[in-house]
Amino acid sequence: MADEQNGFRLSRRLVLGAAVVGGAVLWGGTTLARLARGPSGPKNAGRITDIDGIALR
Repeated sequence: MADEQNGFRLSRRLVLGAAVVGGAVLWGGTTLARLARGPSGPKNAGRITDIDGIALR
């Protein structure tokens, strides 16, 4: 009876799973935050050509 453990014991599988899920949530949250914010400056689309080859501005 001395070998019996009381309380909650963390297993390696639980710790590894929590680390993977936590990392995925962190990565996903930062990616969504980056995509949701506005552009940092004006965007240059470069030259846009029409079908007949005349450059549009």
